Amino acid sequence: MDFKVFLDSLSYKGTGVLLWTEDKDGNIRVLLSRRRLPSLLGDAASVAIPSGDRGSNEKNEDAAIRIVHDELGLNIEKNGLECFYREEAGGVSLTLCSYHLNSMIRVKDGHDYSGSMWYILPDDAIIPDADNLTISELRAFGESLRKRRIS
Repeated sequence: MDFKVFLDSLSYKGTGVLLWTEDKDGNIRVLLSRRRLPSLLGDAASVAIPSGDRGSNEKNEDAAIRIVHDELGLNIEKNGLECFYREEAGGVSLTLCSYHLNSMIRVKDGHDYSGSMWYILPDDAIIPDADNLTISELRAFGESLRKRRIS
């Protein structure tokens, strides 16, 4: 089978959520966690944002709320979510959303993620063991921040 035909036959809908806040010095900080297991999006022990499958009839915002709750134990609200990036290729669709938190809260280890830490953007954006997508996710997020005023 031709590799392109194989890729086109894949069907995956994923949603990732980048949680962010501002510290007292005005730095933008993002919450990244270590994967416990390998996934379609990255290797085990790589640094990632919470992400997961989106059900066939599930909206991006609903998937984002579920994923953050399941993986980090946080309850976030739909009205605070902003989807800032979408990529589609063949049957694969990935949507990234961001959610602003008021402070750098501590989160619990989840089933797929552990060891969550707050990183400063852009200084810490290049993380040697980050998921392949994490660096492009952070760049897309940085671009989305430039388009709006941060209070």
